[in-house]
Amino acid sequence: MALGKKIKEMLRQKNMTVKELAEKTGIPPTTLYSFINRDSKTGKIDFLNKICTCLDIEITDLIELNKDSLISLTPYSLTFADGVNNYDDQYAVQEQILLDFFRKLNSKGKGMAINYVEYLSEKPENQIGPENP
Repeated sequence: MALGKKIKEMLRQKNMTVKELAEKTGIPPTTLYSFINRDSKTGKIDFLNKICTCLDIEITDLIELNKDSLISLTPYSLTFADGVNNYDDQYAVQEQILLDFFRKLNSKGKGMAINYVEYLSEKPENQIGPENP
């Protein structure tokens, strides 16, 4: 199910109309109707964040990330197995995905995640530099 159908389903679950979503997000209703009716597979992160905030959902509720659907995650884009690219601000997608997953963890899991990221960041091969952009 692409993003348009997922948003339509979330609206149904929240008993909200597209017009109400447009008013609350500041996104023109014609843009939302078009996005939903075309069942778009991609969307700008700021557009999706406005929708997610309004619907009180996480971005990962709209974008299913698993090893079969996601080929690569770079600072500039998500590349899915179906060849769809979503170009966004440099690290916005990565940060949002990490934050969404982090919010689903309990206290112990959050501590483990922080420790692991700290461990990774101390390794020279994981640090940003001329040879590791």
